[in-house]
Formats: sequence, C-alpha cells, structure tokens
Amino acid sequence: MARMATRRPSNLRLIRGDLDRVVRIGHTRIQVAPQDRPPFNVNALAVEQDTALVLGEDSMELATSRPTTEFKSDLEHLSEPLPGSVLVKRGTPKRLYAIVHDLEQDPSIRQEWVVKALHNIMRLADRQPLHAIAMPLLGTRYGQLEQRRFLELLCYILTKYPPSSPLKLWLIAPRYDVHELLEVLELFRCR
Repeated sequence: MARMATRRPSNLRLIRGDLDRVVRIGHTRIQVAPQDRPPFNVNALAVEQDTALVLGEDSMELATSRPTTEFKSDLEHLSEPLPGSVLVKRGTPKRLYAIVHDLEQDPSIRQEWVVKALHNIMRLADRQPLHAIAMPLLGTRYGQLEQRRFLELLCYILTKYPPSSPLKLWLIAPRYDVHELLEVLELFRCR
C-alpha cells in the first residue's frame, strides 16, 4: 500500500504586486499599469494630443488612412480644438483626445492646459457616463511635464472636482515606473 504524503502548511504567502495596488481618491480608484497589463476593461481611452491632431500613433494611423476632414467628422465636437479641450471620438472604447499641446507655441505644452483637460475628462466621465478610463500621464510623453507633477495635477482635480459616480482610472505607465508612481500618488492623496 502506497503511503500518502501528509501535506504541511506552506510558509509561503502570495504577495500582491504593484499592478494590483489601488489608490483611492474620493470615488476614484486609481491603478497604475503598463499598456500590456490592463488592470480592468475600459470604456474610454484618453490620448495626449495637440490642436492640429497630429501627435501620437493613434491619430497618425487614422489620419494616414483617411483625410483629416473625415477623421474630424467622427468627433462629437467639430470646432477647432483649443488647448485644454477634450474631443470625443465615438467607438468602443471611446477615444478622449486631450488637447494639451499647441505645436505653434513654445513651449508646446502648459500645465494649465493639462489641468483643464483633466477637468474636462472628469466632466465627461459624469456626462457620458464613463466608469473606467485608461490614460497615459498627459504631457509627459511629448511635453516636458514631469510624471510627479502630472500626478500632483491629477490629485488636485480629483479632490477639487471629483466625479459624482465611482470611477476606475488606469494610468498607463512603463513597468519600471509603476512602483514609484504609486508611492507618489499615495503621498499626494494624503495631503
């Protein structure tokens, strides 16, 4: 008769990593994760953009496959985009073009445009309604805005103009920055 091995309780425990870590600011649950590791499904994706709609792979791909006028007709707001505005492109998920650059200005980005765009994204989250948004750290990819400063501006908007409904916000960041960004978010949240 084969002897059954008795199992001993393991001293190993599962430790949740940073990709599962949630920072709460009011009704908003924030997670930081790289593009290839979405923490949840989203119904909107914010994209860093400029007044001429030429920045980024997303817009370039659309603009080269169709004339810009056709592309602009897909947008819910058809007026010339102003810095700080957010254009909404229908679809699943919706695209939120955060206009935080004006390439005719030097510098092409200003903090007040990022603040205004963040505020407009929160207003859209309430009006559309949007319950889960993915967003890169606006102004840090093409502009000179530091990641830490973006997080400070985001926390300011979420405390001063919080969404009225629960919102999940996925901040898209490089894997090597996730831990530090979460630590900074925790610091700003506690202020």
